[in-house]
Formats: sequence, structure tokens, C-alpha cells
Amino acid sequence: MAVMPAPNWHGVFGIARITGTFGGKSLSIIAVGTDAVSGGLVAPSYAVTGGVAATVPVDVFLPGSPPTPFSILHAILLGLGRIAPAEAARVNRRAR
Repeated sequence: MAVMPAPNWHGVFGIARITGTFGGKSLSIIAVGTDAVSGGLVAPSYAVTGGVAATVPVDVFLPGSPPTPFSILHAILLGLGRIAPAEAARVNRRAR
């Protein structure tokens, strides 16, 4: 599940309900964008809870405002387990 904006107080209940319905099945949660990772410029405030990790356990953090399409695809593959985290680190080092 990709969570893109910073969740507001009402969105927290929806995210928790969705993740709770999967029970023991694996569900990868990807925080996409700076707002989802840290809450962005408006967190903490009365309207925004902060990053998604304050609500549910996040598997992959993807910073950027906006993140590139390649990095979104890379995060999806990491979340699905198609790329090992060690292999992802090697790819990131080559890109520098």
C-alpha cells in the first residue's frame, strides 16, 4: 500500500483499518514523498499527524518532493521483495 500525503487525523483511522483487514497476510506499506515520510512543512499541527510511521509500521521510506518515477518503481520492488535491500544499496551506490 502506498501512502502519499501526510495523513490527517481522520485518515489515520482509515489506514489502520485497511492494514488491520489484512491480518497475517503480508502488506508492504510504502511512504511516498517527503510529506508521507516526515509530515512535510505542516507537521506537527492540528491537521496533520506527522509521518506515516507515527501511525503504522512502514516498510519502505521514499523521500522526495516529488519522488522520481524510477524511485517509486524501485520502492515498489523493494516492498514486494523482488529486490533484496543489500542489492538495492549496491544499485544506489552505482548511481552516484
